[in-house]
Amino acid sequence: MGAIRKFFGFETRDESAGGDSPLPGVIPPSRSSLPAVTARDALKVSVVSRAVDMTNTMISGLSLDEYDHKGVRKAAPSMLLTKPSTEVDYEEFVQQSANDYLLKGEFFWYKTLGFRGEAVNLRVLPPDSVTVTMDPQTGIRQYGWSHGTVPRSRIVHKRHTTLSDEPRGIGPVDAAQTELRLALMVQKFQLAWFDGGMPPEGKLKTDQNLNPTTRDQIAADWKAYLSNPSNRVAILSNGIDYEALMLKPADAQMIEVADAIDRKLARIFGLSGHDLLIPLQGESRTYVNLEVANLDFLVKTLQKTMNAIERAFTEVLPGNNSARFDESGLLRLDSKTQAEVDKMRLDSGYTTANELRARDGLPKIAAPQYTPARPRPSLSVVPGQEQAQ
Repeated sequence: MGAIRKFFGFETRDESAGGDSPLPGVIPPSRSSLPAVTARDALKVSVVSRAVDMTNTMISGLSLDEYDHKGVRKAAPSMLLTKPSTEVDYEEFVQQSANDYLLKGEFFWYKTLGFRGEAVNLRVLPPDSVTVTMDPQTGIRQYGWSHGTVPRSRIVHKRHTTLSDEPRGIGPVDAAQTELRLALMVQKFQLAWFDGGMPPEGKLKTDQNLNPTTRDQIAADWKAYLSNPSNRVAILSNGIDYEALMLKPADAQMIEVADAIDRKLARIFGLSGHDLLIPLQGESRTYVNLEVANLDFLVKTLQKTMNAIERAFTEVLPGNNSARFDESGLLRLDSKTQAEVDKMRLDSGYTTANELRARDGLPKIAAPQYTPARPRPSLSVVPGQEQAQ
């Protein structure tokens, strides 16, 4: 395991383990001097990439509805809700906002105003390009962008996690710096082990009696030989044999460590291990209804990001109108359950067949046309028979 110690920088020094202990201590490298893991580097971790992709895929597939001050949904929403930016389409605009919110802890929108002071276009600003200062007395935030001060009325700023004395937002990447740094180190170790960049640990054996000087010289020559990557074949003599101390594939790839890190990251981003295909211990899940699974994801994970985007759009809409996501697409039932619910609604008179067909994008069923039945011909009575009867 010496290669692992060398790779991660754990070197055994002749120093005390602490206090008056005479035992040598293992001194890890200082972590305070290590650079922070950026959002782009965090996406190199598969769990983070999947968590972000799953979140913005779900949220970008929902449409926005507009409601007036009385809470009545408008038939046609404002252009800002269907085409908020002239640079990108609606789906990409929502994804950029959600990704900045998760990876950088906040998102910024720059508003282009029309002649009457209304917002006519929105642009997602890179959080790293925006400066934020806060007055410690009043708590009012001031914004700067592109080497100048931007009026507060032109900026929409939503933060993921906030503190009373912090003007910027804090996101999951900020909270998971230790886990992300360790995940990247494990990835680097996995690549280096099988890429030949890390010589295997081993031992030299001989049946001869060697004096300490000769033994040290052989060991030094062997280390020098291994230090050259081009040396792939070695010829040993005088009864010397080399035995490599190979690691098992699971140990060489540090599978258990990687799985533990993945579970921590999934917990921080608020996603279940089943959704991220992470092996779980001591947990089993039977059949779960699609609506129940999506509702759980909506309430526990997606709602915070959705609320932030809804509040941001509400700030730029005219009047007292508000924006809300249509969650019906996310809470769609499976086919069997949907058929059972539709039947109950039909039987109770809550809806009609044509309303259900319109929901599914199908044409209406034409009303049956009844042709009036022809009157039966009257039976003529033969004279004389009536008296006989």
